[in-house]
Formats: sequence, structure tokens, C-alpha cells
Amino acid sequence: MATIQSPTSPPEPRRRPTILFLLGTLLLVAVIAVTLQVRRLSFERWLRTASIEELAAAAPRHLEETELFVRLGTEARQREQWPRAVKAFQHACELAPDRADAWIGWARSTYEIADFRAADAILTDFLRRHPEDSRVYLERAALRRDARHTESAWLDADRATRLKPDFGDAWALRGDLCLDQGIAGEAEVSYLRARALMPDSAWPMVGLYQAYIANKKHQEALKLANHLRERFPNLPERSLYLGEASVLTARTSEEYAKARDILETARKSAESLRQMDRFTVEFLIGRSYYGQKDWKNALAYFETADKIAPNNPDLLFLLGRTYRFLGQEAKAEATLTRHRKAYEDQAELRRFQAKLNETPDDRETRLAFARWYVSKDLLRPALIQYEELIARNPNDAVAQQERAALERPGAR
Repeated sequence: MATIQSPTSPPEPRRRPTILFLLGTLLLVAVIAVTLQVRRLSFERWLRTASIEELAAAAPRHLEETELFVRLGTEARQREQWPRAVKAFQHACELAPDRADAWIGWARSTYEIADFRAADAILTDFLRRHPEDSRVYLERAALRRDARHTESAWLDADRATRLKPDFGDAWALRGDLCLDQGIAGEAEVSYLRARALMPDSAWPMVGLYQAYIANKKHQEALKLANHLRERFPNLPERSLYLGEASVLTARTSEEYAKARDILETARKSAESLRQMDRFTVEFLIGRSYYGQKDWKNALAYFETADKIAPNNPDLLFLLGRTYRFLGQEAKAEATLTRHRKAYEDQAELRRFQAKLNETPDDRETRLAFARWYVSKDLLRPALIQYEELIARNPNDAVAQQERAALERPGAR
């Protein structure tokens, strides 16, 4: 029979771990923690120095290591191994769905081997779940600008500045996109903000210079061009900017000659300049001679510039007048006819852009814009406008039909 303990009986003593046992357990836990920490630190040091082959070999054994796959993707991108980069970044995103840099790497790598829409969809998917991430809005803006989806790119850059008002890169890209759309006044505002936030970066200062030129603030442009030349000696276009501003502010033969000397310096480094910059050098040297009424020398440079970039309205106007001053009436009339056509096209382009800046969802204007590009045999920008239409209304049968016609093999 079980013994019933009386209420007044002392309780049975409980078995308690000895102090030595507790200390041993704590010591064991500490040793394990230290060992794991040492291994982790050792792994992280290895990650920083491992070659791409070592990273790829380790990946199947460490499928849960997000950082390994981000590093592998980054190294693959640097070597332009796009499929490997896509695979690595995609796996990193599966492991860490909230890690923005992995999603950006995935999108950038995808853009290199797939179309714009696939890369854009990756960033859009991330923003759907993280609508306050200014960095990814900026990345999507840059991607869309590169693909010439200018209006939607501007909206993304603008959203990035609203989410993070001290984001200098976002303000600078917003300025670029304003210039792309011919909104030079707004571009100037954006670049001034960016310059205040990034005083050591050439990007906003170059943009501000271009905004000053577009706004015909030539004296301000000249002052800034001098600053750029002194502050950023490795900037390839520094002499071009100073030469341009010098030509636009020149009034005497000495000032034109000085501007020409600066432009000749830029001309010597033409290999490092873009095609449009090479055009600008030739055009501006010609313009300096034109300002001095040296028609013969002006003509040589204008004709060279016309070969680099035909149908520039400003060039064609001066080239036509130069032919006329030299008594070459037939060439003058033909060139001025080209000028009128190029000017009308430029004015029409600006009208479309201005209307869509105000009302980006105006279907009829955007459809007319796409058809206008088709009429000029500018198929890539036409496709972009059709894609914008379809993005706003996936059921737009007319836009889908006309885009499909352009994408068919043999389309003009």
C-alpha cells in the first residue's frame, strides 16, 4: 500500500544538477558557439577571396548560403557570364526574398540575355512586395531609360526622390530623364538638388551644364564648364564642354580663336568621345569660323559634321546659309529644304512628348506617336510606344495587332 504523506511532512528533496554539471554544460555551449563563429568568420573570409571557379564548386554544397550565391552572381556579371549570373542571383532571391541587391543583380543579368520585359518584370515583382524601396525604383528607372521607356522611367525616378529626398543618384537620374523629354527647366532643378547632395560627383554637374545650355544660360554654362575642367581632370568631355560654352559666348575674333583652340584639344581625344560628341566638336569648330564670317573654313567642318549625324536642324540651317554665302545656290536650297523637314520633325516630336508628359495615359496621342515613328521608319521607338500602350491596357487589340506587324520577320 502506498504511503500517504501528511501535510506536515517535509517534501522529498528534488534532484538538482551539480554546479560542476552546469558549468560543464555552459562551457560546452560556449565552445560550440565559438567554434561556429570561427567557422563562420573563416567562411566569410574565404568568400571575399575565392575565385569564381571555387565559388561555383562550393555552391552545390552550400545551397542555403545566400551570400555565396550573391558573390557568385557578382563575379559572373563582372566576367559577362550572364547565364551563370542569372542562375546564381535567382537562387539568392529564393533564399532571401527581401534582399534588394540580389534582385537588382538578377534583373541586370537577365537584361543582358533576354528582352527588357523579362528584366523589368523581376524588379516590378520585388516592388509589388516592397513598394517603399527607393533603390529598386531607381534601378527600374535606369533600366527603363536604357530601353527608352522614358515616361515610365521618369515616374520611377521621381518616386525614388519622393521616397528618399536625400537620394542624390535619384535626383541626377531624374534630371537626365527631364532632359530626355525636353523639360530643361525641371532638369535644372533636379541637377541643382543632386549637386548639393553629391558635391564630389561629376554626374549632376555635367547634367546641370547641359541644362544651362538647353535653357540658353550660356554664361552660367561657361562658368560651370571651367569648374568641371579644373575639378574633374579625367572627364573626357571637359574640353568639349568648355569649348562649346566658349563658342556660344564669344563675340570677338580673339574669343572665337580661343574657343577653337579648346575644341581642337577635344578633337585630339575624339576616340574616347561618343559619336554625338564627335559631331559636336566638328559643328562647333565650324560655328566658330561662321561667327567670324570665314565661310570656307566653316563649310569644311559643317560638311564633316553632317556626315557624322545627318538631319540635325541646327547644323543644316547654318550649312545651308554657308552654301548661300559662298554662292552655291543649288546646294543651299537643297540643304535648307532638308533643314525645314528636320525642324518640322523635331517640332512634331516635341509636341508628342509635351502632350504625353502632361497626360501619359492619353491613348490616342500615344497611338498617333507610335504611328508617326513607323512613318519615319523608326521602328524601335515605335515598338516602345506600342509596349507602353499595352502595359497600360493589356486588352488593347489595335496596339497588339500593330506591334505584332512590326515584329514580324521582314517588317520594315
